[in-house]
Amino acid sequence: MVDGHDKNDMRYLYEAMDKANEHLREKNPKAYRKWWAIIDKRWEMTLHYDLHTAGYFFNHRFQYKDNIHNDGEVMRGTMNVITRLARTMNEILDAMAEVERHMMKLGIYGAYDMRCAVQRLTPAE
Repeated sequence: MVDGHDKNDMRYLYEAMDKANEHLREKNPKAYRKWWAIIDKRWEMTLHYDLHTAGYFFNHRFQYKDNIHNDGEVMRGTMNVITRLARTMNEILDAMAEVERHMMKLGIYGAYDMRCAVQRLTPAE
């Protein structure tokens, strides 16, 4: 997954890294810091970019799960991408309002069928 050519896998890699972190912390708290320092170094040097966290944030397969993980890192990366792409402050504010609707599952994001659709469709569909 890490060295593959399909960059669409990055959104899934973020979720896998987060689960690995939680698993290490729960199963072996004493060795957790040592092992996580090694993993985190690789993550920071190679894999962690704002665009990847934004890809995770906007992936409906993760957002419509019961245990959503949108920590500060995810939101910060998403907002950094929006800020870079927007041309004006109004575009930034409009995008932030849309992100809030996305998070709150309002409007089209809250449709009952959306939960079923995200399980059957890939994000590109």
